[in-house]
Amino acid sequence: MKSIYKIFIIFLALWFILLLVTFNRHIRRIPNTYNSEIWADKAGYYVFLPATFIYQWHGEEMPDSIDLKTGKGFDIIDNNIITKYPMGVALMMLPFWLVNHYFVADPNDGFSFSYTLISSVASTFYVLAGLFISYFCIRRFASRVRSILVILFLFLSTNLFYYTLIETGMSHSFSFFWFSLLLYIILKIKDQQKIFLSDAIILGVILGAILLIRPINCVFCLPYFIIILIHSSKPIQTFVQVFLSKKSMPIYLIPVVLFAPQLYYYSYTSGISPAYSGEGFIYLSNPKIAEVLFSPNNGLFLYTPILFFLLLFYLFNIKHYATILIPVIVLFVLIVFIYGSWWSYELGCGFGHRSMVEFYSLVFLPLALIDMPKKIKNTVIFIGILCFIYSLKLILSYDGCFYGNNDWDWNAYITLLVSNIK
Repeated sequence: MKSIYKIFIIFLALWFILLLVTFNRHIRRIPNTYNSEIWADKAGYYVFLPATFIYQWHGEEMPDSIDLKTGKGFDIIDNNIITKYPMGVALMMLPFWLVNHYFVADPNDGFSFSYTLISSVASTFYVLAGLFISYFCIRRFASRVRSILVILFLFLSTNLFYYTLIETGMSHSFSFFWFSLLLYIILKIKDQQKIFLSDAIILGVILGAILLIRPINCVFCLPYFIIILIHSSKPIQTFVQVFLSKKSMPIYLIPVVLFAPQLYYYSYTSGISPAYSGEGFIYLSNPKIAEVLFSPNNGLFLYTPILFFLLLFYLFNIKHYATILIPVIVLFVLIVFIYGSWWSYELGCGFGHRSMVEFYSLVFLPLALIDMPKKIKNTVIFIGILCFIYSLKLILSYDGCFYGNNDWDWNAYITLLVSNIK
């Protein structure tokens, strides 16, 4: 009990610090501007809340031209409120939104200033919870000090920092929580080499939440499932027991139940605005791999260089740690290929390629498992600190989008690199 109380106090203290940082960034931001947290994609995720609890899905009752004022993240067509984004993010914001709506907001229109801060409150809460879960995953294999260092680099030297504190209304910080929890339950099942009904229920809820927040992320659950089979003496038997037994049925049934409201919404919008209409995987035969990894326009390695050094480190150690690194390599290949094939391979405005944000708990896990001499440990720490300083400078100078003339506009990138902190 003492331990739980101590964790709770530490969590609240850290959450308070994160709230101070994010509020300092957002408190001066004006609603209905491009740097508001209810704008464009973020408005598309958010609109489910005011549409349901204030306007009962009657578009004509919403504030005049609110779809235009919030960056066209959603549309109002013939009295229908249309968004192509799933409702999972809104559901995760819901508890915080209700508190604000009934006890803080004035006016209670769903778009006044206090509503713009809800995503910051929710994002910091869920990311911090995900970091705690990630810590307990890493702590299974490493000392307390090493585990804390890995978590610090996971958060501070990657664009998870950006999507936790700056662009808080996007889906990635919320998905990070669920993928951290997915890793935790997968490691538990792996240790057991079997699945209990309680595990299957939890796993079903996790997969349902992942599906409801960002459906394509279900594809990226595959590397997590591979972990269960690694080192198993009877992998086929283990696979059947975990995924095809009667006890495993909640894994498939719960996501269907959780996704039912989204299917109902799709029926509501049927014939009005199909989800992701006109978008698709148009580069399947020629994926934009170089652009995803190295482009000044959101290139993964250019904005989050610690991933470049991690990948090199993992490839250098793959001979001796292949079973540990296979899930990470598979995840990396899947993400780069799938997003490199997407019509908007840079994923629009954002800091760095945001495709990896939710998976950092798995990506950084091998740092807890690979044996390192003291010299290598010190080198890793030094590189991590440099990457933190580099990424933090870029984050604090960034204005939400890359404003270059093309994907390879290096002059625009250098200008960003040497520009003043905003």
